[in-house]
Amino acid sequence: MLAVVGGCATYAEPPAGGDWRAAAATLARAEISSGGPPSIQIAVGYEGELIFNEAFGTADVENDVRATPDTMYRTASISKWMTAAAAMVLIEKGRLDLDRPIQEYCPAYPEKRWEVTTRHLLTHTAGLRHYTDYADELAAASNETQRLRVELRRMRDQNSRYQRYTDVLAPLDTFKADALRFKPGTDYLYTSYGYRLLACVLQGADRSRDFRTILREAVFIPAGTPAIVEDDSWAIIPRRAGMYSLQSEKGLRRADLRDVSENLPAGGHLAKASDLVRFAMAFYDGKIVSRDSIMLMETPLAGPKGEPVEPGHGHGLMILPIGSKSYIGHTGGQAGTASVLFYEPKTKITIAVMSNADTWAGLRAFAERLFPAILSGVYRSD
Repeated sequence: MLAVVGGCATYAEPPAGGDWRAAAATLARAEISSGGPPSIQIAVGYEGELIFNEAFGTADVENDVRATPDTMYRTASISKWMTAAAAMVLIEKGRLDLDRPIQEYCPAYPEKRWEVTTRHLLTHTAGLRHYTDYADELAAASNETQRLRVELRRMRDQNSRYQRYTDVLAPLDTFKADALRFKPGTDYLYTSYGYRLLACVLQGADRSRDFRTILREAVFIPAGTPAIVEDDSWAIIPRRAGMYSLQSEKGLRRADLRDVSENLPAGGHLAKASDLVRFAMAFYDGKIVSRDSIMLMETPLAGPKGEPVEPGHGHGLMILPIGSKSYIGHTGGQAGTASVLFYEPKTKITIAVMSNADTWAGLRAFAERLFPAILSGVYRSD
């Protein structure tokens, strides 16, 4: 299996049992033993095939259960890539217009001072807030009335994190009354709330299916990844990893309790690293959306002078600087996980790294060391 790009690079079938596999395993074990997450799961895809799929460390610390390639981890914000892909499917079918006001599809979200469109939601330029630092807001409050309002908002936000939602409309109540932070399209603010709102838009645009069905039929089935499931905190889900937090002062502890059903479109699934790699390979093979849609998803929103509003984020995809290179994909961080899924366009290598601990500050550095180790078995320069 050979291909030549620009006459100077050769991509070869990775050698069975090659040293790069041992190097990847060594890096993972070293990261765990040096204070990293209890377990790390790694999958690698190349030319449509899964060529590496391993797990290291402990999935359940209390019960001493080893991690395996079948252990299920939270996807966190990697789900945003999937939700954005579902949006592109509806756009290609003519059911959704990127630049129409979102209230045409989601009347549950009230009109604001400025018009908000689906394009704004996809690119995090709608002006919706992200999670609030209530400690800062309380410190800035100048009187008791202001402090009471902040406390009430904080209580509403916190309660939503422990509540089980079965639709995508009720979670809008947490933020739909808030004013926009800026005029949409003029600035950038990463926000999971925007992708919660996007699910309402997709559901309204489709008219006949709810968001969960849209995502399954438009993304998971074409990608061959039906094993990606909703992270239902009430359900018994086999091989679900325990969830932990890395604390610099206290070491490893249980992660904060969090029901992520409120956040399903923005980060509410469970998956294996191999599922994520299969999804990304299917996406780039054109099995979910067209090449034109992929190019749009990789493209940042242009500002008034043609400059990108945020060069690091396209219409649903991140442009990830890892070392001296840029990759396409998405990161994920949430209570009990820190993960990344990325695709390197030149070599067409796809890598997913999943873990069962949040606040893993070394995730980016780990990816920077991991990719060259994998590259050595897949790519050589003539």
